[in-house]
Amino acid sequence: MDAVEAGLAAGYTIPAKAYTADDVLAAEFERIFAHSWQYVGHGARLAEEGDYVTGLAGRIGVVVLRDGAGDLRGYVNVCPHRGHEVAEGCGRRKTLQCRYHGWTYGLDGRLRAAPRADRVPGVDLSSVSLRPVQVDSWGPLVFVNVDLSAPPLAAVLGELPTLAASRGLRLEDHPPRARREWPIAANWKVTLDNNTECYHCATIHPGFAAGYHVDADNYEVTAFDRSFSHRSPPRRGGPDFHLYYVWPNFMLSARGNDHYYTYVYRPAGAAQTLQVNEYFYGAAHSDDDVEREVESLRGLMAEDWAAFESVQRGLASGILDRGRLLGDEEALLRQFHLLWVESLR
Repeated sequence: MDAVEAGLAAGYTIPAKAYTADDVLAAEFERIFAHSWQYVGHGARLAEEGDYVTGLAGRIGVVVLRDGAGDLRGYVNVCPHRGHEVAEGCGRRKTLQCRYHGWTYGLDGRLRAAPRADRVPGVDLSSVSLRPVQVDSWGPLVFVNVDLSAPPLAAVLGELPTLAASRGLRLEDHPPRARREWPIAANWKVTLDNNTECYHCATIHPGFAAGYHVDADNYEVTAFDRSFSHRSPPRRGGPDFHLYYVWPNFMLSARGNDHYYTYVYRPAGAAQTLQVNEYFYGAAHSDDDVEREVESLRGLMAEDWAAFESVQRGLASGILDRGRLLGDEEALLRQFHLLWVESLR
């Protein structure tokens, strides 16, 4: 990693093999995703006792629920008996029951029942519980961290919530209205490399560039230790475009305080990523309005997907050992790569 860091200091990217090797992805699952904050859903889906959602922290399944005291709790979604998941999808439950053998857990995570356990002399299951995870929120947006010793979410967000609020963004004004998943034939880091900068916007996103300023003099970038923000004023009136990133794979994109949508880039293989988007609009937007917006945004995203997959093919060709960075235009890309190096040490 010292050589990689030296390369970054000299103006290069991380090595191309970091985007193509299965052993690198395995290390990322172990050292990054098992210790980082991962978005799992909006608090509106966890309003009542027993409401739950499931999600992933890298390759580790998690379940988050509202307990009887009104608090949010999170657990690894793995039954300690034989490893089956204890919850699927989302919904409302009084208990969490593994469908494999019927072991049942309370909302506090403790084992309540194990069928036929009374037929086994001397068995003591009093200490069996679901493994807890950290749960924290940015406004109504709920995150988990499997690492119980990891710093709180606020330490990763930095000044991002304050910056968003200063721009008038009120996350609580906009309930969840739609969700989409999109498979991408590219490494998860390719997607984030792209989203650290708008250097590509003039060529990849002509429609966006026609509506917003994408030049270096008007496109504003703000960096924090493990998060960053973009902001661009419109060319012909209307709300600003602003974007917020949280290490390692979460983004939120907004148009003023009119609406916002979130991204999670889930690694699904060394050259496969699942992009998960949730869309948040207030009551002033009809269901038809939201569907039209989602389809319009799909077109914008598809421009990026084509670029992601082209980059992945280039990195996998074996021709390029590492990329060459362009100073301040890609400063956040270097920061993203430095965080990657730090996490894998």
